[in-house]
Amino acid sequence: MLNRYVLMLILTAFVSSCSAPDSSNGTYRVRIPIDNGSGKYVQSTVELKSVTSLSKMEGSAAVIKDRGSFKFFQGTDSVESDPGYTPNAKFILSSGVYIPQDPESLLLTTTMAHFEKLKDFYDLRNSTSLMKFPQNVMVQVDSSSIERLTGPSAHNAFFIPGLSLFVFNLGGADSIPVAMNSGVIAHEYFHSVFASLSKFASQQREVWRGNGMNIGNDQINLYLNDACKNSAINGNVTSTQIKMSQKFVIDSINEGMADYFAYEYTGNPGWILATLPRAENRNLATPKILECGIEDQKKWMVYESQYKSGNLTHEVGSIFAHFLYLTSQARKSHGDLNGTILQVLKFISKIDDKVQGTATPISLTELVELFLAQSDRLDDSCAAADHVFHSSLDATKGSCAPGPRMRGLR
Repeated sequence: MLNRYVLMLILTAFVSSCSAPDSSNGTYRVRIPIDNGSGKYVQSTVELKSVTSLSKMEGSAAVIKDRGSFKFFQGTDSVESDPGYTPNAKFILSSGVYIPQDPESLLLTTTMAHFEKLKDFYDLRNSTSLMKFPQNVMVQVDSSSIERLTGPSAHNAFFIPGLSLFVFNLGGADSIPVAMNSGVIAHEYFHSVFASLSKFASQQREVWRGNGMNIGNDQINLYLNDACKNSAINGNVTSTQIKMSQKFVIDSINEGMADYFAYEYTGNPGWILATLPRAENRNLATPKILECGIEDQKKWMVYESQYKSGNLTHEVGSIFAHFLYLTSQARKSHGDLNGTILQVLKFISKIDDKVQGTATPISLTELVELFLAQSDRLDDSCAAADHVFHSSLDATKGSCAPGPRMRGLR
């Protein structure tokens, strides 16, 4: 079904002279829609410098295939994929700028532009040395193949570490497609960065959330962990439960950091709303609090069945993303534009150090304390933590304990 947003963007850029894509110096100037930082997508001219074939969507940053599909084998790590076909994108040449001629070409070009730009974003921060390039990307994937993983959804996108593969489905008719949403692409791209930097992530062989653990039926619906405390809820803790609870907390942190980097890339804390207008809970600027009172804790208890759906990891992750957003905003007010970005990238290795060899589950609040312990601007981080985790962090100890550096926040 033709996406009306894509059609509108095509019509606003349409000109009459036609040309096959050709570049004498290896650089293509293309016109694509980009989030202007407020959620409005405007036509922008950008340069592609890593593309070797614009029509085939091939380059050193990414290789994009169109309309692929795959089968996921429940309870295993196996995926049978059909990458689809090599695109044949078409363009209109106007004043040296290649303008995608049809919706499919516009989608492909936009995706390619963001993968190149995101590689530059992380190259500047020395975070791509362990990543494999070009990245493998599938767009306009048949939704039915995704539904077997995630349930019905008009919009979905994900990164599969075991295959080093990005997947973007076809999308709905009335909003920005996932493969055109600057923030969605940046969110998924961060997952590949996390997977390359995290030893914990590299040791997880699951292709999709939770399946490599092979949880038995006798453990279905057991409480696995609670985001507030580093203890399992349901009696004796098995090694499998410890692994699952660790993976839940780290997956949640991963999702939160991915949301945060999508904000830093786009400049828009509500980047997701252009595609999912009802997902206000994922807006980084929307206030969120991790409440850890006796009754509140029940909200954050994790069932194995919930965990496999992935929904709760995004919800808990959005709380951590809000904390990072507040920290970043405070630091930027002091002129520190890059400090939070660099701290989060360093934080990934600290997570590994925390997890390795531990015999008990870890909690979100423990990882927040770990983040605070390595903060260069502790005042800003503690102020953000006080807003988001004020009732869950121990106010009497840790990095934000009362003292001269807290400035009376508690």
